[in-house]
Amino acid sequence: MLRCYLIFIISTLFIAKICASSINYEKYYYNTTIERGHVPKMYRSWSVDFPGYKPVAYTAECPKDAICDPDIEDPNFNPRFNDYDGNVDRRRLKKQINGKHKLYGMNGKYPLNPNGRTGVTGRGVLLRYGPNYLIQVLISRGQSVKEYIVIEPENPDDLVNFPEDFVNSTEFTFIPPKLYDLLLKELTKSYDPRHANYLLEKTFKNKVELYRGFVADNRNTDNAWIETLTIEYNDPKYKGIGKIKLNPQTNPMHLKWQILDLKFFVDSINKVLSKSDMSRASKIARAVRVFFDNLKAGSPGHIYTALRVVLSVASLGLGVASVAG
Repeated sequence: MLRCYLIFIISTLFIAKICASSINYEKYYYNTTIERGHVPKMYRSWSVDFPGYKPVAYTAECPKDAICDPDIEDPNFNPRFNDYDGNVDRRRLKKQINGKHKLYGMNGKYPLNPNGRTGVTGRGVLLRYGPNYLIQVLISRGQSVKEYIVIEPENPDDLVNFPEDFVNSTEFTFIPPKLYDLLLKELTKSYDPRHANYLLEKTFKNKVELYRGFVADNRNTDNAWIETLTIEYNDPKYKGIGKIKLNPQTNPMHLKWQILDLKFFVDSINKVLSKSDMSRASKIARAVRVFFDNLKAGSPGHIYTALRVVLSVASLGLGVASVAG
């Protein structure tokens, strides 16, 4: 029972990290000195009139290796929002329960962030107006002791990250193409290309969807936002992707296998908590300690209930406290 809960907690570690900013956006827009327009909580919803709202307009230059939406006022740019637009899906992610796409609001040509005002308008640093699909992948091998593919951080004090990338659609893409190509290349060092592709496909047939939906990311604006699809792939008996040998010094994404156990999770959460204020931290620490006490006791509980607990803890915000003892 302990191992089952531990596997689940590891799987939700990076979901918690991403959702940790769900209460308030940071004062400055992502990776800039641009200060967001002030949005009191009571005025966040588009359904509430906010006559004094003064958002800052910001659209970054498109990265050289990417394809971005042009200026939304461009007369030659006529995107079909809330619809499938050529090879770009501009709908919200399907709901897990009924498989339907929930519509987002529009203000003339501009799509409206379903989570409300952010203090910034425009495309920001994102590639698309409207929803931007981010696929996040947990790839693991083993059973009693599980190793996960993580990105080795440049700074050892930073949290490890899991592979992720933006895609145009999640209808038929369940793993970022760049990641797939890298893993295939690593496998072909030991196997012929045909067998290497077979080993990958064998693993990717067994996927577990952990999360899908809106993410309160600091790259979001009033008109562009991130929606995430989180998937886990496991190779319990090292018969597929578990055969890959990874050296973070020799692959371009700096991927490596790392054992993620309870100590790793506690240490990681403490790193997150150490970067914020004390008042929120005490609430988070208490909630996480209760969760860990249940974990250590091996008490039964429904997996989706546990997921809500983890996400609720994260949504309290970040703070300074220890959850270990």
